[in-house]
Amino acid sequence: MTNVRVGWKQNLRDGPDLQKVRRARLSGPNIPGAEPPIRATGWPLNKIRRGSLVGRVPTIKHAQPMKIGILGSGTVARTLAKGFLEQGLDIMLGTRKPSSLSDWTEANPTSFVGSFQAAAEFGDIVVLAVKGYAVEEVLSGIGCHVLEGKPVIDATNPISDAGPEKGVLPYFTTHGESLMERLQRQCPDAHFVKAFNSVGSGQMVHPSLEGGTPTMFICGDNEDAKIVVTGILHSFGWEVEDMGGVEAARAIEPLAMLWCIPGFREGSWNHAFKLLKG
Repeated sequence: MTNVRVGWKQNLRDGPDLQKVRRARLSGPNIPGAEPPIRATGWPLNKIRRGSLVGRVPTIKHAQPMKIGILGSGTVARTLAKGFLEQGLDIMLGTRKPSSLSDWTEANPTSFVGSFQAAAEFGDIVVLAVKGYAVEEVLSGIGCHVLEGKPVIDATNPISDAGPEKGVLPYFTTHGESLMERLQRQCPDAHFVKAFNSVGSGQMVHPSLEGGTPTMFICGDNEDAKIVVTGILHSFGWEVEDMGGVEAARAIEPLAMLWCIPGFREGSWNHAFKLLKG
């Protein structure tokens, strides 16, 4: 396949690698009698056309299909997985017990299920959708080398085990440190981008609210990775505001605390943030 400039969605669908992946129903890094999982090589982020994000998904150069590895199997992970599947992309959910997701595979036969390790290797983009208190252990288990050079969408929040106090969730981080900063130090060669952490799963993909298109606040140190994530968010129906480097996660992560208060106090969970500019 020649290296020509084509649409993002088509790039993510086309290519010979998908046939190899589909022949092996992946349930872990090694399956007896099946071809091994294909190791992702990462997005050629230097080839993304800057300025192509005005109202549409980015256009990129790429000769191979892109794959999404989602670490997690709960509601957030499944919601985002369905969003990517609707875009025609190949996704793999990663979990400690792949056998527990038989209901998912039956309902979504074009998707894949594997271990955390397999999903991280599968994805050219990796999504973190596990509990915040578990994410550092998960990354230690898969090894940071697997994430080197990849955009890693961090949808986690540092919520502690204690319950909310008058509607306010407790965090295990301090005001001077975010969970994503910890993850970036843990895996310095991964390109973390904070996103999807400040809204409920019901509005993550194609949000529909009377107040108009909501705003997703993102941050991260790698500009090219943020361009990729911005394109994904646009395709999911979001406005995007880039708040800067990884330190901005100290402000973005607590938005989840604020978002949850109406839910805990009034039972209202159908809302999202929007940035209004003068």
